[in-house]
Amino acid sequence: MIEPIVVIKAFDKFKVGTVMDVTNSGSVKLYQVKTEDGRVYDDVKVNDFKSLVYIHKSITNSFLKNKK
Repeated sequence: MIEPIVVIKAFDKFKVGTVMDVTNSGSVKLYQVKTEDGRVYDDVKVNDFKSLVYIHKSITNSFLKNKK
């Protein structure tokens, strides 16, 4: 399960965002993420390093640990 607050990498920049929606596409979950700057990214996968936009799970976990 992914946290409601995530860190995404979008076009070589890290951004903090909120998961707005989750859809299942076969065996893959696709997320809709709204970042702090108001942009909405659709069909975002977790750790899809080949993609231009993806949720970076390890950085998200570190970010959330440091926020506590």
